Amino acid sequence: MAAQGATVTTGDGGFLDRFPWWAQLVVLIVLILVIILAVDWFLFRPKRLEAAKLDQQAQELRRQNQEAETIRQNIEAYQATLDGLNARLDQMKVKLPEQREISNVFESTKQLMSASGLKLVQFQTSAKDTEVPQKYYTEAMSTVKVAGSYREIQTLFEKLSAFDRVVNVTDITITKAAATDQVQGDTAIGAFTLTAFYISEANRQALETKDLPPPVDPKTGKPVAPPPGGAPPAAPAPAPK
Repeated sequence: MAAQGATVTTGDGGFLDRFPWWAQLVVLIVLILVIILAVDWFLFRPKRLEAAKLDQQAQELRRQNQEAETIRQNIEAYQATLDGLNARLDQMKVKLPEQREISNVFESTKQLMSASGLKLVQFQTSAKDTEVPQKYYTEAMSTVKVAGSYREIQTLFEKLSAFDRVVNVTDITITKAAATDQVQGDTAIGAFTLTAFYISEANRQALETKDLPPPVDPKTGKPVAPPPGGAPPAAPAPAPK
């Protein structure tokens, strides 16, 4: 006989009802995590991969832009070098004329002698086969003798020092003029060697080779090392005095 007041429950509950509440909570959390991972894998992961690919492409474009900027700067530097070399060439064309103009240089010096009040006694230009070729220029010499006062000879040398062409005056001797010259007002005789300089075709080739800038890597902006056995850079030419 059943006791009075007792309650009897019958029937089966759900599957999770068989486990404690904390176990049910763990299962629920696991299910939520699985859903989140599935959504991330199928929806967000392709976006992340695409974003990483775009970032890599952006970095490559930035690198290419930096290289292009370096090349642009190198081109500007080369242009500045070229402009400087052209300016130097223009200056050298004035200071060091070509061979065909050397006679004009000597004629100009004769005019300086006349403008200084001197009388030209001798002006003997050396033959072409006696000219002295250097690496970057060629020397053409003339033996000169003038008559006048000491002050006039000094004035000539001052004008030659400011001459717009490169000339040297060497082997200077100043002696007292003969009696016949003194009668004409010439008290001194000045003798010297006048050397003019010009650029021959061989000199021009040497100068062009000397002035070429060393090859530069456009990416790094640094000079490229010469190949094994390559010629070392040419030494600077001694400037005419």
